[in-house]
Amino acid sequence: STHCISSAASDVYKRQINNRPALYFNGILDQLIIADDPLLDNSTGFSFYSVVRPDNLNNAPRGIMGKRISQNANVEYAYTFFFWNSDYLTLDVHTQNNRFNTGPTSFSNNVNYMPGCIFDGSLPAAFRSKIYESGNLISTSTESSNALPDSNQDFCIGGLNTDYNNGGQKRLGGHYAEIIQYNIALNSAQRKIVENYLGAKYNLTVANDLYNYEATYAGEVAGIGRDDAANFHDDAQGSAIVRINSPNSLDDNDYLVWGHDEIPLNLNNVVDVDQVIVESRLERVWRATETGEVGTVDVTFNITSFLPSNPNDFVLLIDRNHNGFFDNDVAPQTGTVTGGGDSITFTGVNFVDGDFFTLGSIDFQTTPLPIELLTFYATSLEKVVQLHWVT
Repeated sequence: STHCISSAASDVYKRQINNRPALYFNGILDQLIIADDPLLDNSTGFSFYSVVRPDNLNNAPRGIMGKRISQNANVEYAYTFFFWNSDYLTLDVHTQNNRFNTGPTSFSNNVNYMPGCIFDGSLPAAFRSKIYESGNLISTSTESSNALPDSNQDFCIGGLNTDYNNGGQKRLGGHYAEIIQYNIALNSAQRKIVENYLGAKYNLTVANDLYNYEATYAGEVAGIGRDDAANFHDDAQGSAIVRINSPNSLDDNDYLVWGHDEIPLNLNNVVDVDQVIVESRLERVWRATETGEVGTVDVTFNITSFLPSNPNDFVLLIDRNHNGFFDNDVAPQTGTVTGGGDSITFTGVNFVDGDFFTLGSIDFQTTPLPIELLTFYATSLEKVVQLHWVT
């Protein structure tokens, strides 16, 4: 389960990280309040990631996020993650009795960072709390509590708690591009996949780089993989229309990570296909990095954006010789309708490192994939409205 916030600003030309929208906080009054929710409390673990560029670090307490009662309460105040003394990252979990920081590692203004923290109440106390930056483990510390309290406080982004103001030292100033919070402690494989998603999207170097195409295929990166029998993730989709799961040979240190070129889904291509078997394809293309050998997988596309269509017309296209899809160097693969007609699933797909893939159609007339609306207008008649459109 996740609680995820991806922020956007109206003035995107000034408020950006890696040319993507970011929300600017002025460090004085700005804060973003998320209403208290059961997802945020009463769990035996949590994982938190952010992409920020601070601009007012000055050794004062500057909160990335917080859910505590106030700066005057020391117990039962949930958790808070902030820059403080010597501009170290600092973490409190449940209370401040086990507060710790990243010293001697400090942080600077006007630098893009990926600060993260994980609490795992199932571990021995000495290993329950960790702070990361771009996937690098900076600090591990003891945490006495083995679960988060059932706090009724709102979740505050930009401060240690809602309306934070301690002696005139207020809140974190800078740019926020993305925040992700899970109400579980991610295992090591899941953590690496999330870090590769954020690293590709925001051009951040991560400690465990499992994806080779972040420069051109950084869209909605997702992945499956395994570190060992206790740390694996074998079913992934993210926010995209592609889901990959059921690897038949997922061993230690095997990973498959993929992302797309961010071309809009409402564009199709009738040139880069053979025009005999395949008559059109999505203009959007995905690319995969495989580390080790995950074996065959199932690949599912959500096709609700392309309805009405005939699901039997869809085929999976793979370009392995890197010269386009027109020569069918990997034979187009037919799929099975799933999800009550909302999805098409291709089973037993064996990707190799560097493969391009996309969704094709064998009949442009019944299943052109994206439909482009050329004109649309209405005519008012005596008792009806007549609609006219051309696609």
